[in-house]
Amino acid sequence: MSGRIIKPLMAGQTPTLLNAAKANELVDAINALQNITINYGEYFSASYGSNGVVLTIPQPEQTGSSNIDAEELPLNVCINGQSVEKIFYIKK
Repeated sequence: MSGRIIKPLMAGQTPTLLNAAKANELVDAINALQNITINYGEYFSASYGSNGVVLTIPQPEQTGSSNIDAEELPLNVCINGQSVEKIFYIKK
């Protein structure tokens, strides 16, 4: 991942967090970490910038058949106050 490295501050020396430019470096870095996007791609990669962090991961391989030896059990569950039917798999 490439991004700006914020150098540690030293007590009694400048810049300090009272320095607006230094404080804004920290704010920009924290704001970027609050905006993380995950995309599918061919390889693992990560990039970092003022717009956020982008992680790229390979698409999971899809198999044509399932090797699960289980019974399907439809159950209603509550999601955000709504009853939603989900399929649970019970091992045989």
